[in-house]
Amino acid sequence: MVQDSEGRSWANEAWQEIRESRGAAIQDGMQWSQYIDEEITKEVRDWFTNEYDGPDGFDQTGFEFEESHYFTGRINLIRIEGSESGFRVPSDEVNALTDAKEFDEWRV
Repeated sequence: MVQDSEGRSWANEAWQEIRESRGAAIQDGMQWSQYIDEEITKEVRDWFTNEYDGPDGFDQTGFEFEESHYFTGRINLIRIEGSESGFRVPSDEVNALTDAKEFDEWRV
């Protein structure tokens, strides 16, 4: 095994550096993902606050992100015509923008 002047293995040092850089990349990716989630949520909330005309005037199917974002894309909105039995939605969540991940919590 090749060692440096202080008796450390260069292979162990290399693997340690790889582990540290991998951990930093994972952390950066998680932070970026959280930022994107927050920005998308903000944009959808702003759209509902400023553009949404209520269910009777719901003819827009989505919107594009403005060029000021670090990401591009389109949010497609789907009007819900009914609900599946077996769900109980809390009254304070009705007509509120909700993350789809929470829907399973409402299953009865």
